[in-house]
Amino acid sequence: MRRISIIAIAVAALAGVVAPASAQERWSLDATAGPSFGSIGTTFAAGGALNVPVNDRVSVVGELGVVPNASASDADWLVSPLPGRVPTSDVHVNAYNVNANVRVRGNDYFRFTPYVTAGVGAFTADTVGRQELVDSGVSEWTRRTDLATNIGAGVTYRLSEHLGLNADWRTFFVNGDNDVERFNRFTTGFSVSLR
Repeated sequence: MRRISIIAIAVAALAGVVAPASAQERWSLDATAGPSFGSIGTTFAAGGALNVPVNDRVSVVGELGVVPNASASDADWLVSPLPGRVPTSDVHVNAYNVNANVRVRGNDYFRFTPYVTAGVGAFTADTVGRQELVDSGVSEWTRRTDLATNIGAGVTYRLSEHLGLNADWRTFFVNGDNDVERFNRFTTGFSVSLR
């Protein structure tokens, strides 16, 4: 949790430095929700971003994302092992990312806006196990947070000024205890933008 706090403070400080240069541009808050496909299977994903424009093409973006209820068997490389009282069939993973990115927007094509992005942040995985017994239950939980970098690309189709459809591909390079693990995520869904 401490790493996430440090990264959130760094993103806020970066936004304060960039703000004077982008006074003529408009900040925006984006939220997305929809299905996600990738290294930890198919599941729902949601995210939010604060976009601070540097110029008409480049933005500094603070992002927060969540992929809940992923299969533990698909995310076994990511999880911390549980003590073992809960069968693996009753275990799932909640994955979170917090990062600061630089996003470069391409030329608009009709209502499509493509972009590329890269950044650094933290990747957290909660391993959650729960087994229901006759009169009670057994619960176990562990958390692992690692430094992560990411690269990606996406496209937004604007339905209106504030509503769009978004597709985002991202590869996270998670710096674990011994190795760097690669996590791929493709997320689709609705995008709501507040300016």
